[in-house]
Amino acid sequence: MHQDSSGFTLIELMIVVVIISILAAIALPNFVAMEDRAREASVKANMHSLQLAIEDYAVANNSLYPVAANIAAVKARIPSGTWPTNPFTLVVDEAPTWGVDPAGMGRYGVNPSTILQYTIKGFGKSGPVLLQLSNG
Repeated sequence: MHQDSSGFTLIELMIVVVIISILAAIALPNFVAMEDRAREASVKANMHSLQLAIEDYAVANNSLYPVAANIAAVKARIPSGTWPTNPFTLVVDEAPTWGVDPAGMGRYGVNPSTILQYTIKGFGKSGPVLLQLSNG
C-alpha cells in the first residue's frame, strides 16, 4: 500500500526558516533606526511645546521672556501642566535645562536665556538634534 502524504519535508521547512531569518535580519536594524528617529521627533515636539509655553509667558508679561527663576510659571503654561515625558528614558515630568545646553538623551532646554531672547536646544540619541528654536 502506498500512502499519499501531503505535507512538507524537513528540507522545505528549513529553507523557509532560513528565508524568514534573512528577512528578519534585514528588517530589524531598519526598525531600530526608525524607532530612534521617532524618539528624536518626539524631542523636537517637546522643544516646540516649551517654545509655545515661553511665548505664552511673554504675552502675559509685557513681551519679556522668562529666566530660570520663572520656570514654574512656564510649566504652568504647558497644556498638561507637566513637562513632557522624555522619549528615551521615559522619565515623566523632567524639567528642561535652563542656562546650560542639554546633555543627555531626550533632554531639551533653554540656553542662552535672557528676558529679551532665548534659544531652545535638544539632545537626541547621540548628540544635539538638528532643530534649534529661538525668538530671533
